Amino acid sequence: MIPEVAAASSFLATHLPASTAPAIRSSFQSALQSNMASKFSQHWDPLAPSKGNGYRAISFSGGRLDPIVKDAARATGLSEGILLSVFPEELVLWVDPGTVTYRNGERGFPIPVWESRAQGSVVTVKRSASPITVTIKAPPPAASPTYTSGARTTPDISVNRSILVS
Repeated sequence: MIPEVAAASSFLATHLPASTAPAIRSSFQSALQSNMASKFSQHWDPLAPSKGNGYRAISFSGGRLDPIVKDAARATGLSEGILLSVFPEELVLWVDPGTVTYRNGERGFPIPVWESRAQGSVVTVKRSASPITVTIKAPPPAASPTYTSGARTTPDISVNRSILVS
């Protein structure tokens, strides 16, 4: 749980304004780690990482701070107003065994913040018994800035489907 909590607290602390003193940033991050470790300790099962997923979610919704963040801010002297101004209005951060992801907005896609090396570096979405790996590559840069009569360049997307055999 320690690397996941460290990654999540670091992610949240990076949202603080650049003018925040390093000592306050560090105290805020430490308070976040302590608050998360206390809350998540009884809801952490590496053998079933999605179990308790909602309980471990840190969410900002409708202009309200998550209690874990609010308590860390209070402990370090940061105002709620500053935090509300730097975090998106709708943000969810999931801290699960082996992975930390976030979603910005209600309809956004989860984006990995941190994954265990044991998990690998490719994001895998599981559906039934078949993992699906999606790799998105950026389009190559244009050779010259000439007009191409409405032609579009789209990203190269490849999907790899493999079947698990028990």
